[in-house]
Amino acid sequence: KTAVAEKSRIPGPVATILLFMVSILLMFIVVIKGENLWRFMHDVMFGFFGICAYILPVFTGFIAVMMAFDRLHGKIKSKVILSGVLCVIIATTLDLFVSDASSLSVFKYIAKCYTDGVNIKGGGVIGGILGYPLDYAFADGAKIIMILAAITIALITAGVTLRDLLSTASKPIAKAK
Repeated sequence: KTAVAEKSRIPGPVATILLFMVSILLMFIVVIKGENLWRFMHDVMFGFFGICAYILPVFTGFIAVMMAFDRLHGKIKSKVILSGVLCVIIATTLDLFVSDASSLSVFKYIAKCYTDGVNIKGGGVIGGILGYPLDYAFADGAKIIMILAAITIALITAGVTLRDLLSTASKPIAKAK
């Protein structure tokens, strides 16, 4: 690393504190509608993330805690990335179930997704950006694809193997016999 790059980098503890404070701020922005600029930030959060706006503060807080304990490397880093992907998949799935893209152009649909998100319906713009082409390409099949993708990513993130899943599923059957 160069000396310039080293000087411009925020020290780990400072970055951790800042990220944790941002997660608390995001939580309050999501929970409290407020007025004026605060209301605008609230609406933007929901407009872009829809119902998943509730997940974002938790997600950023989790990352801050992992950074505080120096656990944001290797496995944890990939789990953080997978959690982000899962959030996008959930937003897309919500969009597919809530919004109807059939009669709108792309731009009108994205605007509708923003409005729906502000009204705490669907997956917001993030869900709409992926939901629109999936709905166009697969129609109702997109819902099945996204549910399976969400389950798959959730299992991978949780570290559940197929063996664990089958073992857990077979226990009630064994008790019933």
